[in-house]
Amino acid sequence: MKLYPPLMVLFGIICQILIAIFLPAGPPIAPEWALLGAILIVGGVYPAVSINRAFKQAETSILPDAVPAAFIETGLFKYSRNPIYVGMSMVLAGSAIISGLVINLLAVPLFMLAVQQLWIVKEEANLTAQFGEQYAHYQSRVRRWV
Repeated sequence: MKLYPPLMVLFGIICQILIAIFLPAGPPIAPEWALLGAILIVGGVYPAVSINRAFKQAETSILPDAVPAAFIETGLFKYSRNPIYVGMSMVLAGSAIISGLVINLLAVPLFMLAVQQLWIVKEEANLTAQFGEQYAHYQSRVRRWV
């Protein structure tokens, strides 16, 4: 079984829940911040839904290990080379805030580091192999995260 990014996020959320239940130590996040957490989660889900539609329309796979059939640089891809991963990071940040524990925010940089090493490096190699100079030019214009 491959550890696709959505599973990595799910694993992160499960770890946050377990930490909140069994190790509720460290500085708390005030409950008043829960609304911000909910907003981050909703805002973080939006890129996945939006981009899934764009990938279907372009008839290319959304799976990070698939060979890309099309190169998309419109929509959210104008602002980030990895808007879905930015959204997933937002979901993890939102769930950490809702959990009420500052330590759960560590899930965000851990996810970002893991997804970069496990998936982004491979995705960028695939895109470079498939689209060459077009992708190189895109990389020079658009940041990896934001």
